[in-house]
Amino acid sequence: MNYFERFKLRWNIQSNKQLVIVFTAFGVAGFSTLGVKKILLPLLGVTPETPLYLKIAAEVLIILPAYQVLLIIVGSIFGQYRFFKRFLRKMFFLDRKKKGAIEKISTLTSDIKTAILIVNTGTPRSSSWSHVAQFLFRFLNDKRVIDLPFISRTLLVTGFIIPFRLLKSTRRYRLLMKNSTPPLLRHTQDVAARLNERLPENMHAFYAMRYSRPSLKEALSEIEKAGYEKIILIPQFPQYAEATTGSILAEVRRLSRKMTTPIPAKVADQFYRHSSYINALSNSVRPYLKQNFDHIIFSFHSLPLRQANKTINTNACYRSTCCKTASLTAQELGLKNSDYSVCYQSKLSHGWLGPFIENALISLAKRGKERVLIVAPSFVADCLETNIELALEIQDLFIRHGGQQLEVVPCLNSSPLWIQALLQLIQEQR
Repeated sequence: MNYFERFKLRWNIQSNKQLVIVFTAFGVAGFSTLGVKKILLPLLGVTPETPLYLKIAAEVLIILPAYQVLLIIVGSIFGQYRFFKRFLRKMFFLDRKKKGAIEKISTLTSDIKTAILIVNTGTPRSSSWSHVAQFLFRFLNDKRVIDLPFISRTLLVTGFIIPFRLLKSTRRYRLLMKNSTPPLLRHTQDVAARLNERLPENMHAFYAMRYSRPSLKEALSEIEKAGYEKIILIPQFPQYAEATTGSILAEVRRLSRKMTTPIPAKVADQFYRHSSYINALSNSVRPYLKQNFDHIIFSFHSLPLRQANKTINTNACYRSTCCKTASLTAQELGLKNSDYSVCYQSKLSHGWLGPFIENALISLAKRGKERVLIVAPSFVADCLETNIELALEIQDLFIRHGGQQLEVVPCLNSSPLWIQALLQLIQEQR
């Protein structure tokens, strides 16, 4: 996510047109402030002979109030009075709240009616081939998931991917669901329920899915009808990727523009290095270390190299954030570099980010590493990729190539430490 995208989301800017107007107003106000300074400095008796510290003091006394007043005036002329009023209150500490520890839920209390929106990718309504096909069609036709031109993407998805993968995907979802609620949906429901047990009365947790129900449209409509004044959006992806968090943010912006009164939103767009998340993840792994596995693999969801390379040298570089997640967790667990490795799963082709977990496990088996533990930090809730791909398919591959035991650490799901981590994220986004 680039600077302008972050700025739009941080300040609830609804369109690129509004963004241009806002930055133009900043520029006009800035140049006007310089003009005011040139007029007022001589009136205050500031001359070239005035000591430097007095000049600086005089300029500060002029520039700060002048810029604030001019931002309101220019912003009003440009039709952005509300934006600049809110901006100045935040930036000049007129609306700043004290941060406190999360242990006492009273520290979360404020007068603003706030909706907490937990969002994940989604899951088919059932394991029927029609529901699986509908889900795949929605998911794969997102331009942020497959970043090809519309016609090329549509032909690829409808003419190749879905026809050739539908049968396999349906079988996998039937194994996953077994006539019960999909685990991703069940755990997300549990997270929202447990948050609501801990949140104060003026806050309520909602949940939504990007490509299935309850949809983001349904959740935002419910939030709007209930009269919430603020949204804290928490996509359930520790590492930012355009295909996950990026897609959710884009859809929230699109839907917000259609609201009668857009609701200001804050977002925790990636939390891979947050201490409370690392603590929860490490504690989920720690009990398994007693079994003395030969090696530990941190498995992350792969991305097309074309997408992954777009974020190189940014704070949203996917490869870097995945590796940092693994190293911070390993450090917390006291692991040496030789004890673990980072791999990627769920590739659709060899043009995706690697090393691939299949190749890594075959290599480990050949080297005599017979007992392997897998941690999947890309996912905070168990789903198809963890319960079927890793725990069944990848396990079978490992054993067929000489491995003896492969175990997958369950995701954080709705564990107490994960709920505590989410409460901390909510506190910091207030």
